[in-house]
Amino acid sequence: MDEPVTSTTRRVSQLKEPRQAASRDLRQRIDDAVTNQPTVDPHTHLVCGQMGATDLAHLLSYHWIQKELMSVGMSADAFSPDHEPRERVRAAARYFPMVHNTGTAWCLKRVFQDLYGFGGRSFDESTWEELWDLAHARLSRPRWGSEVMKQGRLVKSVTSVGNRSA
Repeated sequence: MDEPVTSTTRRVSQLKEPRQAASRDLRQRIDDAVTNQPTVDPHTHLVCGQMGATDLAHLLSYHWIQKELMSVGMSADAFSPDHEPRERVRAAARYFPMVHNTGTAWCLKRVFQDLYGFGGRSFDESTWEELWDLAHARLSRPRWGSEVMKQGRLVKSVTSVGNRSA
């Protein structure tokens, strides 16, 4: 049942509206200020001379993702470069649903969504080929690394000498 509108409820409602509008305005101003700042990445896993992952298997080779997948039963051998990249991704897709709730997996899902357009779906045995195709299409673009840096307002990244390409 609705409560009757009185002069008191009218006054309280009138007080809330400007505060809510001011709060939305402040949130928008903060979001705009943060979004428009250039980004410096002081800890990257980029390979010197190469702007990004070569394929989806390369992305999944991040050691924390590997540790999480191995913690739920994926063999270390499944990550071996002796296996074709597509096979490494297919193997990871089998185990990924079991680690989907971890912080590292959340970050990886954001990469899948933000960089490859694979959002709102689970990475698993039924979707890995779709994700592979999306990632391959983007990673094959000649200036893909520059596009990502521009999108993220990344002006500088730092990597170690040990991350030199062969």
